[in-house]
Amino acid sequence: MAKFNKYLILLTLVVAFIGTFFIDYQIKSHNMLYYHGKDNGLIVRLEWVCLISCICYILLAKKHKLIFALLGLIVGFLSLTISYFLIYFTNLQDIYYHLLSIVMLIVSIFLIKLKNNYK
Repeated sequence: MAKFNKYLILLTLVVAFIGTFFIDYQIKSHNMLYYHGKDNGLIVRLEWVCLISCICYILLAKKHKLIFALLGLIVGFLSLTISYFLIYFTNLQDIYYHLLSIVMLIVSIFLIKLKNNYK
């Protein structure tokens, strides 16, 4: 079961990267479904990272899935917020903070898995 769970998380993260590039393409092609006012697609990116984070953390949980889902929501929100402010002061494009937040999510998942392996 653990091997299946690992592959499922890996597949979810691959879908996260594909979805990130798809959202960026839709934002750059000015699809109005991906805009909420003048946010330049930030809310859609936030929703995507929080959704992927919740799914990954639910897949990590053996029990207490609701607690892990809330933890995933918090980690997703914090990773996007931190990466947004790290990239905000540079002149890089918007996709970089989105990708950085997904990478931060992957790092947090591996840290939790590492902590659980050494208990």
